[in-house]
Amino acid sequence: APVQAREEAPPPIPALRFVELLCRASHQEIDWLHHLLDPAWIAHATTRDITRAFLRHVSEDGSIAGILGALADNPHALRIVTEAAAQQRAIPDIPRQLADATRKIRDGWIDRQVLLVGTRLGGPASDHEAQIAALREQQELRALRKAALTPLSDA
Repeated sequence: APVQAREEAPPPIPALRFVELLCRASHQEIDWLHHLLDPAWIAHATTRDITRAFLRHVSEDGSIAGILGALADNPHALRIVTEAAAQQRAIPDIPRQLADATRKIRDGWIDRQVLLVGTRLGGPASDHEAQIAALREQQELRALRKAALTPLSDA
C-alpha cells in the first residue's frame, strides 16, 4: 500500500489570526517583528515556517506572491497563507495586535520552557547542583516573562 503523507493538524485559531496579521502588516511592521520575534518560540510547525518566510522576505518586496513562492514546497502553509490573505474583515490597530501576539507567543514559549525545566527538577538522577541550576533557570525565565519585549541580539 502506498504511504500517504500525514497532514499536519490545523493551527490553533490564534496562530491563524497571527498569519492574517502577517498578511496585512506593512513592510515596517514586519521589519519591527523581525527584531522582536524568534520564530523558534512558535509551537505550531507550519505557523513557524510561515513566520520565517515573512521575516526572510522583509528585505524584499514582501508581497504575498513572494511569500507564497518561498512556501511552494509546503502545500499546508500555502493554503493557510492564501486563506489568511483572502480574509476581508478589517483588522484595527495592526501594530498593537502584532505586539500583543508577539508577547503571547514569547510568553507561551517561556511557559513551555519553565515546564521542561520543572521535569528536570523532578527527575531521580537530578543532583543538588543540577536542581539549583534548574531552579535558577526557572527564575530567569519567569523574570523574562514579566519583562517588556526587547530586540533580539542577532536580528
